[in-house]
Amino acid sequence: MSLVTRSLSIDLIALFLFLIPLLHIKALALDTTISSLSLSNTINVAGNETDFHALLAFKSSILPEYQQALSTWNESLHFCHWEGVKCGRLHERVTILNLTSRGLMGSLSPYVGNLSFLRVLSLRNNTFTGEIPTELGDLFRLQKLDLLRNGFEGKIPASLSRCSNLRDLTLGRNKLVGEFPKELSYSMPRLISLLLHENNFTGGLPPSIVNLTSLIKFTAAYNPFGGGIPNAYGQLKNLSLLALDETQISELENLDLGENKFNGKVRNDFGNLQNLLFINLANNNFETKGSDGLAYLNSLTNCSNLETVVLENGQFGGVLPDSVGNLSTSVSSLVLRLNQLYGSIPSTIGNLVNLETLALNDNLFTGPIPDTIGYLRKLQYMAFSNNKISGEIPKSIGNLSMMSKLHLGKNRLEGAIPSSLGDCRNLLEILLNENNLHGSIPRQLFMGNEFKALVYELMPNGSLDNWLHPIPEANIGEREFVGLDLLQRVDIAIDVACALDYLHHQCEMPIIHHDLKPSNILLDGDMVAHVGDFGLARFHADLELTTPSTSSSSTIRGTIGYAAPGQIPDSIGHVHKLQRLSISYNALSGEIPDSIGNLSLIEELYLDKNRLEGAIPASLGNCQKLLWLSLSENNLNGSIPRQLLTISSLSIRLDLARNRFSGSLPLEVGNLKNLVKMDISENGLSGEIPKTLGSCSSLEYLYMYQNFFQGSIPSSMESLRGHLAYLYLLGG
Repeated sequence: MSLVTRSLSIDLIALFLFLIPLLHIKALALDTTISSLSLSNTINVAGNETDFHALLAFKSSILPEYQQALSTWNESLHFCHWEGVKCGRLHERVTILNLTSRGLMGSLSPYVGNLSFLRVLSLRNNTFTGEIPTELGDLFRLQKLDLLRNGFEGKIPASLSRCSNLRDLTLGRNKLVGEFPKELSYSMPRLISLLLHENNFTGGLPPSIVNLTSLIKFTAAYNPFGGGIPNAYGQLKNLSLLALDETQISELENLDLGENKFNGKVRNDFGNLQNLLFINLANNNFETKGSDGLAYLNSLTNCSNLETVVLENGQFGGVLPDSVGNLSTSVSSLVLRLNQLYGSIPSTIGNLVNLETLALNDNLFTGPIPDTIGYLRKLQYMAFSNNKISGEIPKSIGNLSMMSKLHLGKNRLEGAIPSSLGDCRNLLEILLNENNLHGSIPRQLFMGNEFKALVYELMPNGSLDNWLHPIPEANIGEREFVGLDLLQRVDIAIDVACALDYLHHQCEMPIIHHDLKPSNILLDGDMVAHVGDFGLARFHADLELTTPSTSSSSTIRGTIGYAAPGQIPDSIGHVHKLQRLSISYNALSGEIPDSIGNLSLIEELYLDKNRLEGAIPASLGNCQKLLWLSLSENNLNGSIPRQLLTISSLSIRLDLARNRFSGSLPLEVGNLKNLVKMDISENGLSGEIPKTLGSCSSLEYLYMYQNFFQGSIPSSMESLRGHLAYLYLLGG
């Protein structure tokens, strides 16, 4: 053997020895794969066997003469292809068993509980009898159980509580008895449909149903449950179908279905609810078409004990029927606001003599306020705002002596404010804004003793919105809208721009309106635009302030607010319990009456931006609860009374800027130890800055510019250095 041959042989032997382990590894891998496949096949076979035998057991529980629909259930065909059976594609396990209306009669085999992959079990419209097997609780993947129209007996098995994925549980039209298991209410978070009607359930409607927060459909009619409807059912906010029978609701006292998603028309006849005290259908999506959206109110006239009717924000349309006046005289609250109701307010409303709350605001009502409103002598809250109500405010409104809140704003009311309104001595709020009212504000109106807010809002030409989007039947006063020409539009734009310039750049702290729209731009008799409705306005401390204006102290930049003529009546002092008075942004003239010192409980007083003149009455010092006093931008003169500076409660703001005050700043200013902001700028004050100013230890903003102060800044003011954010002393 040559050396080459021998070398080659050695190499072949080495290669063979190297390959032996690899072949062994391959063999092991192949053997493992074969074993794995065999094991998997065994598992599938076992699973198939379980489902196969469970289905055969199901068939054997059906009476032989009623098995025609199961003729394919034999070994000649794989069970996944049997009638009513569907399997998963991968594992060939039964997922659906649907034998609806197959004419089956017999019992339900407990072996169905072995179909562990089952998601749907529907046996409706057959003749199954006996009890529902407790083994169904083992079907943890089950999503739908439909046993409607059978003859099942006994109780609902509590074991169903283990079917936590269940979405549809339909057990209606059987012979089931007992109470609804509480366990089901706490373990089925996905359940959206629960149908229990036409059985023999007892023990009262289950309050625990309220825990099924996803529930959309719930029927329990024609069961001898007994008892009433739990008030907690009102918490089922997703409920769109609730079916109960007359027996269950005949004792009903409170029907609260508010804040759900009900839709369509309300067609119910509530006439059998003889004990009904409270009905709430608010915040739903009922149908608005047609004029009979509230026709069902006719049936409520039979509810002789009714006290409260709440139908607000239900998208109800149509007219308010005359039959509303036939509701029980015990009705104390009628709330129909935020709907799409139209037509006139029926005069029969005056029959509801025990009404305390009447809210018809934010609808489309037209026509006048009926004179019969004066019969509602117990009325405390009357809200008709934001409609299209026209005509005059009836004089009979003065009969409502118990009324505390009157909201008539944003309508088409005209004429004068009746002096009889002064007889409503308990008024806390009165809103008459955005109407066509004219004339003086009656002095009698200030004779009430409970006012907490007073608003003057009288604009003869209404809002810009009325002119941009005129309604054919709408009149302002006695003349029709003819639209705006180009020059008027430009003038209005300039007026609004001036107002915004004032708010953003001329105030010490900029104001952002936040709700500027045509309906909040009001037009006076000369078609001058005024920005109104500052309900959403906010101070904005982040905007850069411009250099203070050097214009006349009696001038207001821009056209702000609205102009109501007249003076502050001396009778204002009779409103002893007044806590807040805001009549700024008007054209009030004359002097501030001495009687204002009688308002011993007042906390906020806003008289700024008017045309008031004369001196500040010393009697104002009697208002020892004042937190905020604003008299700026008037024509007030004379000296600042010492008594004013003894009001130690002043803590938010004292604003006397842009007037014609003269003389020195009294030493008593040191009493204002809690005051955060003081503005006495743009006046004619003189003399030295008092040393006592250093005692105002809470001051953060101090404006004294454009006066005639002399001398040096007192060293006592060094104590303010730590917290004083703004100090303006320049100018004069």
